[in-house]
Amino acid sequence: QSSVSVNGSASNEDEANGMRVYGGSLFVVGHSSATGGRAHWVARYDTNLVLIASSTFVQCSAYGFDILPTASGDVFVAGSRCPNSATSNDAWIGKYSSSLVLLTSATVNGSTSNTDQYQRLAEDGSGGVYAVGYLNTATAADRFIQRYDANLVRVSSALINGPGNSNEYLADIMVP
Repeated sequence: QSSVSVNGSASNEDEANGMRVYGGSLFVVGHSSATGGRAHWVARYDTNLVLIASSTFVQCSAYGFDILPTASGDVFVAGSRCPNSATSNDAWIGKYSSSLVLLTSATVNGSTSNTDQYQRLAEDGSGGVYAVGYLNTATAADRFIQRYDANLVRVSSALINGPGNSNEYLADIMVP
């Protein structure tokens, strides 16, 4: 039997939020407490749970919610990050190499000072990805879908606001 534990450098919660098995590896994303803020982390393990590669990003507040390894060898991560300690989190997506080196990223900020975040990812069939989550607008949190190409350039997006002014969230996506 094999097991792995992750313990952040500060004394708050540490969470693994997303994982995918791909190409003989287990990819995991989450966040942990860290000196100086909250860190989002990504890790790649072999089938015996031996660490192959990892990456940690410490900022005032950084969360990782989903991870998507692709046939091209790239690894996409969805979550949220704050640009500085005086602001709330923005929806964030990152593209990593197979050795988990950050290659590029993109953020989206809603129209209020409340938290925005991407929660799940799916491949679009042409090397890009869909990211879903929520953006805070003038009245509430609204469902949000964004499509990116392989370089994280936005291709299209949709903001879905249901009736009334209640919070609405998208928590998953599937592309057949």
